[in-house]
Amino acid sequence: MRLGTIAFLIGILIFHQLPSIPDGQWLWLICVSVPLTLYLRPLRILSWGISGFLIAWFQASLILSSSLAAEIEGKEIFLEGVISSIPELASELGGERSQFEFQLLRSLDSTVGRDKLPRRMRLSWYRSKEVLAVGQVWRLTVKLKRPRGFSNPGSFDYERWLFRKGIRATGYVRDRAAYEYVGMAAGYRLDRVRQSFASAIDKAVPDSAFGGVLKALVVGVRHDIPDIQWQLMTETGINHLMAISGLHIGLVAGLGFFLGQWFWRRSSWLLLRWPAAKAGAVVSLLFALVYAALAGFAIPTQRALVMLVVVMLSLLLQRQRIPSQTLALAMLVVLVWDPLAVLDAGFWLSFTAVAIILYAMSGDRGFSRPWRWLGVHVVISLALLPLTFFLFQQGSLVSPFANFIAVPWVSLTVVPLSLLGALLLPLLAPAGALFLGLADLCLRLLWPLMEWLAALPWSHVVHPVPHWGLMLPAAFGVIWLCAPRGLPARWLGLLWLAPLLWWPFERPATGAFWLTLLDVGQGLSAVVETRDRVLVFDTGPRYGRRFNAGEAVVVPFLRRRGWSSLDVMVVSHGDSDHRGGAISIANALPVARVISSIPSTKLPLAFDACRAGERWQWSGVSFEMLNPSPGQRQSENNRSCVLKVTGAHGSLLLTGDIEAPAEQLLIEREGRKLAADILVVPHHGSNTSSSAAFLRAVNPKTALFPVGYANRWKFPKARVVARYLDRGIAIHDTAREGALIVKAGAGGELLPLGYRAANRRYWQPEAGQ
Repeated sequence: MRLGTIAFLIGILIFHQLPSIPDGQWLWLICVSVPLTLYLRPLRILSWGISGFLIAWFQASLILSSSLAAEIEGKEIFLEGVISSIPELASELGGERSQFEFQLLRSLDSTVGRDKLPRRMRLSWYRSKEVLAVGQVWRLTVKLKRPRGFSNPGSFDYERWLFRKGIRATGYVRDRAAYEYVGMAAGYRLDRVRQSFASAIDKAVPDSAFGGVLKALVVGVRHDIPDIQWQLMTETGINHLMAISGLHIGLVAGLGFFLGQWFWRRSSWLLLRWPAAKAGAVVSLLFALVYAALAGFAIPTQRALVMLVVVMLSLLLQRQRIPSQTLALAMLVVLVWDPLAVLDAGFWLSFTAVAIILYAMSGDRGFSRPWRWLGVHVVISLALLPLTFFLFQQGSLVSPFANFIAVPWVSLTVVPLSLLGALLLPLLAPAGALFLGLADLCLRLLWPLMEWLAALPWSHVVHPVPHWGLMLPAAFGVIWLCAPRGLPARWLGLLWLAPLLWWPFERPATGAFWLTLLDVGQGLSAVVETRDRVLVFDTGPRYGRRFNAGEAVVVPFLRRRGWSSLDVMVVSHGDSDHRGGAISIANALPVARVISSIPSTKLPLAFDACRAGERWQWSGVSFEMLNPSPGQRQSENNRSCVLKVTGAHGSLLLTGDIEAPAEQLLIEREGRKLAADILVVPHHGSNTSSSAAFLRAVNPKTALFPVGYANRWKFPKARVVARYLDRGIAIHDTAREGALIVKAGAGGELLPLGYRAANRRYWQPEAGQ
């Protein structure tokens, strides 16, 4: 069973590494491989692996079979469907926005058949005055596009997240076009109950700073937790408490087990007919099932419920299993039920944590009873640290102490009080509000201690893992270090963790530089690395109050590359798609110097003015500002900082948003100095830039277009692209290829590597689409 489960898991993992999905005609092999796992002993392990591969293939094919046709993108379509998730309300720069999942019922557009539309999509409705609720049926005019996210080293994989949820299109509601409320759909009663509980909690504790946390603990709605609270929970390692998963399901199941046994033992008649332990197991499962339903059967909840069912069924059937077999069986059931579970970080964290507990505590580790609880958290936190570094590029060193306090406090006070308060709200609202208020008080008492722990030096470590292969020695080190008492020299496990912590990051040679033009949507952000310094040119756009490219793309990229500080940040001009992430970058990393042409009212940072003629050199690579000149009176776009980078093996010109007047001025003032091998195209390829005279002066071999996928300005313009192609210039863009990486070093041909093509998975579109 254990080896078979591991083989099954490996088969699933191999499938998820494929760049494209195989032809579905071979799926019939499932009918052959599954019986082989049971009856053909010599090939049993191989058959388990093949079965895992094929089941993942089958699940992925079902999701991909319902996708948005390419010709429908960007067109207005009239649809009828049902809101299938609790709407998320967010405050954006332009007003309120509601986001929700929409289950298609039918197309009301005679030109668009249902076969060209996905079954499930994620919609945004801006400035809506309608009160939206799960289960409502609407007729909406929408604009859709295929799933698309940023494609950069270190960035969150939004396309994978959408695929994981079965969403095959995103879009927005055209609120000025026709829309109509139809009624309520059948089959969404559970989610309607959850939404009503969430609304009732908001009304019961309207002024609570922890209302979002209470809703997360009761009904699994987490989008109302403020970013600052998420950050604190991440830095202290207690963010797992906000997911209704193994810990909370186990707590509720344990309460049900105790109450079931207690009630059963009150009656001798019942005891003579069935053991109290089995009755407790049934009540335990019922309690856990109700709590999982309140959480909407979220994916972490499903995993916890499956593990509990396996344990309780073993008790009911009186099957004695060693713990590792029970864990393997639970994992197998989870993977058969949901082969895409391996795409979730929670899958790896939850099963690894349980495995470590079973392994490390199988023998006496020498902990005295008062310290056994702390010892468990120390072992788990230490064992999971390499995994959190690999998955999230960060880890908490105060996690054992934070969890030592927070786990029992939240589990024994906050969760019971929250659940009891929520359940009482429909029956006795004042009593329900009282219990929710007490839960809020318990969180307010806990929070100052968590803030103190987070403020300690080295409480939170950012440490990227440059290569997945480093996890293999780290895993061996964890197994050795966490071994039960009796294995000699367990401290030697630390030596196997050393490569993970001190593996050197690859850097350019002296005289060479690397350019990464990041995929930030419709905006610009480029990173230039030399042997020992790093520069960021522009910081990408801000998409709302809670999301900007600096925090979501630039900072994760710099950390992935091993940079813990920034030497120079250039903000070329004041457009929001170039300066949107500047504050977030400065808050996340020490920045030695900021250079900008922006008025101080637009950039609340100390910065030096961008001036033509300024020069400096790093490790044999020279940097020179070419624009703006002192006293230059042109538009803000034309006063953009223009930076030339020259190394021993190539040169680069970064141009911001300059247009034809600034281009002409540069030609007259700088002349031959404009010549460069690589050109980051001015103003995203607009018709007002990239004049023929400017292209003759620069004469680049390669042009890189920083543009967003399906952007509303339709950049780059076809006329501009033709101008580059007519001169024989190779062109690349971030919309189709993701981040563009150019290594200008010895022997390099200055050919950009598109991150999307190099790291493609089957759920993503082709790099050229």
